[in-house]
Amino acid sequence: MTKEMELGNFQKSVDSDEIKTMAFEIIGEPVKAVSRICEQWGEAEDEVREYDVYVIETDAGKYTLKKTGSKEAQIYVQYLSKGEFHVP
Repeated sequence: MTKEMELGNFQKSVDSDEIKTMAFEIIGEPVKAVSRICEQWGEAEDEVREYDVYVIETDAGKYTLKKTGSKEAQIYVQYLSKGEFHVP
């Protein structure tokens, strides 16, 4: 009997000094925990996407850190920043 995988988004704990250091440099607060946003998109155990999106937990609250490319940042500045889009 095989275990059925639950589909959808979930967070996976990450132990990365590099991410903790980067987050500290950006937000200026000590980092308590880091987790990565993932998605189980199929029934098989290996049908998982790990996104370059991290939830950073500090004493002051939670922050989202998203890795972007230069093109994505440029699109945001040119188009999305002019509207009421809630994106970084």
